[in-house]
Amino acid sequence: KKGTAKLQLFQKKDKFGFECNGITIIEPIYSEAIELSENGYIKVQKSKKYGLFNYFGEIVLDCDYKELMFVFDNKCIINRKNEWYFLDIQSKNETFIHKSKDKDSTVRLEELSEVAFIVRIEDTIGIIHNKYEFRRYDSISNFNNDGLAIAKRGGWWQRGSSTRDSDGYWNLWNLTPKKYNEGTTVYIEKTGEELIS
Repeated sequence: KKGTAKLQLFQKKDKFGFECNGITIIEPIYSEAIELSENGYIKVQKSKKYGLFNYFGEIVLDCDYKELMFVFDNKCIINRKNEWYFLDIQSKNETFIHKSKDKDSTVRLEELSEVAFIVRIEDTIGIIHNKYEFRRYDSISNFNNDGLAIAKRGGWWQRGSSTRDSDGYWNLWNLTPKKYNEGTTVYIEKTGEELIS
C-alpha cells in the first residue's frame, strides 16, 4: 500500500532508483541521490536539475532546480532559472531573494544560530529566519562580543552630474552623491531578531 513502506535507494551502473523489498518502484534514472535522513527526504538530480522525494517514493519537488539546499527541517534555498527563493516545502510558499546577473553565481550561508542564517548572493545580503523568512539589508557588520551586528536598509543615493573626457569616458572624479538617505539602522541578534536603534 502506498505510503506505508519505506523505500530504499539502489544503484544500477551510474544511475539511482528506488526499491521496496527488492521490487523496483522507481527506475534508476537519477544521476545523483543523497539521503537527507535528518530532513526525511532524498535529494535527486536529473538532467543537472535537483528535486526531492520522500521515503515513500512520493515526489515532493520536481527536478526543476539548479540548486537546492536545506537550511531548516522543511525549508530550503532554491535556484530556479537563475532566481533564488526561500522555499517552505510543506506550504510551497516561496520568498524571493535575488535574481542572478551571473548564471554561475552561488549562495554563501553563514549560520548565526539554529534559527537564522546570513545569506549572500552577489550584491544581495539578508537574513533568513525559520519564522520570519527573508529580510533584505543594504549591509550587515560583523557581530561584536555582545552578539550584536549593525545592519542598514533603505539607504540610497542619487549621482550628481558627470562629465565626459575627450575620449568619451565618464569622469569618475565627478561621481559624487547629489542626494543621500542613510536609511534605517538596526541591531541584529544572532537569533536573527532586530532591535531598532
